[in-house]
Amino acid sequence: MELLPKKWAAFPEGALYSGKKTEVEEAMCHIFAGQDPDSYAYQTRSLRLNGQSTSIRLEETFWSLLEEIAASQDMTVPKFVSTLHDEVLEIHGEVRNFTSLLRCACTVYLDKVKDGTAADSMDSAAA
Repeated sequence: MELLPKKWAAFPEGALYSGKKTEVEEAMCHIFAGQDPDSYAYQTRSLRLNGQSTSIRLEETFWSLLEEIAASQDMTVPKFVSTLHDEVLEIHGEVRNFTSLLRCACTVYLDKVKDGTAADSMDSAAA
């Protein structure tokens, strides 16, 4: 028997794993493991950043979120991604691991949507 990770809030600290899934664990497994494989399949798109043609490979779910974010800014995905790239260069002087930055931008957006502040944040950023 092994100790469960602390990240499982449904289990008291120090609880031992008996090998049987609890109702909470079953629900979590279904939510995460039951995803449509197409949602996490990689998709590569070609676009231009600073006049250079490049390819970016992300999971389909992230491309869908980037489409939503770009549409909220009245931009295409290539325009949004290029603008974001330019702004990162301006702020940090370099762009390290741009695909990870895109994924993180999507999670920031989702946090703002969850909080109900996405539209406000996007409007103030555009001003």
